Amino acid sequence: MTQSILMIDPMYQHRQVIRRFIDRTYPEVRLVERVPTSFDQVASSVQWADYDLLLIDNQLGNEDGFSWVERFKSDQNFPPVIFLSSTDVDSTGANKQVETGLRLGAQGFLFKKHMNTDVLSDYLSEALSIRTGRLTKAALRVSSANDEFPPTVAKPKLSAMKDTYHEVQHAKALLHGHGHWPFSVQDLQAGQAEYGGYRITSYLGRRDGIFTFVGQSLSDEKTYAIKLIEHDPTDNPSLANQLKRDFDRILDWRHPHIVHWIDYQQDNEHLLIVQEFIQGEKLSHRLRKTGVTRAQAVTYFKQIMQALSHLHKEGMKAGGLSPENLLFRSYDELVLTHFNNLGELLESPQTTIPQSQRTYPEALYLSPEVIQGRSFDHRSDLYIAGVILYSLMAGRPPYDEGTTKAVLTDHVASPVPLLQERKHPLNNLIQGLMEKTPGKRIQTADEVLDMLERLIVQGKVASL
Repeated sequence: MTQSILMIDPMYQHRQVIRRFIDRTYPEVRLVERVPTSFDQVASSVQWADYDLLLIDNQLGNEDGFSWVERFKSDQNFPPVIFLSSTDVDSTGANKQVETGLRLGAQGFLFKKHMNTDVLSDYLSEALSIRTGRLTKAALRVSSANDEFPPTVAKPKLSAMKDTYHEVQHAKALLHGHGHWPFSVQDLQAGQAEYGGYRITSYLGRRDGIFTFVGQSLSDEKTYAIKLIEHDPTDNPSLANQLKRDFDRILDWRHPHIVHWIDYQQDNEHLLIVQEFIQGEKLSHRLRKTGVTRAQAVTYFKQIMQALSHLHKEGMKAGGLSPENLLFRSYDELVLTHFNNLGELLESPQTTIPQSQRTYPEALYLSPEVIQGRSFDHRSDLYIAGVILYSLMAGRPPYDEGTTKAVLTDHVASPVPLLQERKHPLNNLIQGLMEKTPGKRIQTADEVLDMLERLIVQGKVASL
C-alpha cells in the first residue's frame, strides 16, 4: 500500500530538499506539499487519515507549527509528526524547541542545517513504520550512548536526536542538563541514585530551572516528589538565610489545596525540596478529556482561590498558574503544586522569555504584564484565575485564536469575552479579574471568595 507524507513548510527550498530525497530514497511514498494556511482552512481541507506522516516547520510565517499540532493532535486519525526547524542547533532557543516538540508527542525534531541522508532515512523509516505497524531497522536501532540517559525517554528518540545533533552534549542539554545532578544517570537507571536520605527512582522533567524526580525516603520508603535546584548559598548568604526562613515556614503548611512540603535541605551546590507525591490527573487533562459540570467548575475555582488567598497572605505568588499545575488529590479536591517565588532564587523567569519562544499552551494562561515584560505581583495570579474560571465555565480558554502570537495579543489588547449566556452571574467576576491593568482588577483573592460566596448563597450559581 502506498504511503503518504504531508509536508507543511513555508520555505520552497527546504521542501525541495526533502522532496528530492524522498523521490530518490522512497519512490513509492507520495509526498504532498502545503504552504501554511489558516487553522480553519487546514481543518476543513485535510483528511488526516490520508497521511502516514506529517512533516511540519515549527515556524509557519506568522503562525506556529507547535500550535497546529496542539490543535489537531486529538483527532484519532492524526499521523505521527516530525518537526522541522531552520534554527541553528547551537542557538539559545534550540533546546526549548526540541523539548516542546517531544512534549507534543513528536517522533523527532530535525534541524535543517544539520540534516544529512542518514538522518533523514532513519527518521522517516521509523516514523512511517508507526502507522503501518512494521518494524524497521531504524526503529530497532539503539545507540550504545543511550546508556547515558534516563529510562523515561524513548530510546529511538534519543538515538535520532544524537544523529541530528552529531554530538552527545546537545542531547544532554535537551535532557535538562542532568550532568549537573548530584548523582549519575547510570545510578538512576540502576535504581541506585541516592541524595539527602532519598532514593531517586525516576525523572519527571524540568520547569523554571527546577528538576523534578520521584523517589522514596530511605527511612520509611514512602514515595515523594523530589525537586532539585542548582544553588550555591555562598553566592548570596542573605538570600540563603531568607530561603531557609521561607522553607521552614512552608513546611508547617497543611492547606488542603496547596501541595504539602515534607523536607528541605541545602548544600553548597543544590537545594533539595521534598513534597507529597500526587498521582491524580491534572485539571488540564480533565478539561480536555471529559470537561466539567458548572457545579464542579464553581467548586474547583473556589478551591483555587482558597489556595491563592493563603499564598498571597504569606507574601508569595503562584507565578506560573495554569491548569497544568493544578492536580487532583482526590476526585474533586484540587491542589496547587507549583509556586515559584521563594525569595529571589525561585522568582519566575516568565518575564525574560521572548514572545517568539512561547508555546501555545503557555500563552493561554499569561497575564498582560508578564507578556509585556513588566514587573508583576499577586494580581497577575488573579488575572490568570479569571482565565481559568472562564475556561472551566466555557470549556475553552477565553482567547483561543489558533496561533501563539494572536493569543498573546488578545491578552494584552482584546476585550474580555463574555460567557455564552451574556447575563450569567459570573461574567462580572470574570471581567473584574481579567482587567488588563492590574490596578483596575479585583485586588485580592479574599474579595473574589466573598463575591463567589454571595452568588452561591443567593442561589445564582451552584457548587458541589
